[in-house]
Amino acid sequence: MAELSEQTGVAQSTIRSLIRGRLKRLDSISTGKLAQFFQCKLDELYVMKWE
Repeated sequence: MAELSEQTGVAQSTIRSLIRGRLKRLDSISTGKLAQFFQCKLDELYVMKWE
């Protein structure tokens, strides 16, 4: 988690909330950095999470 936060510059608490499904939207900067890190759209992560 800390490594992901360091590489993307997104707060760990924000990432945790996203993973737990509490955050449905992030600001575009955070979303872009996370999507770039995962090399996929965050929407696809949500789909994978619920399948």
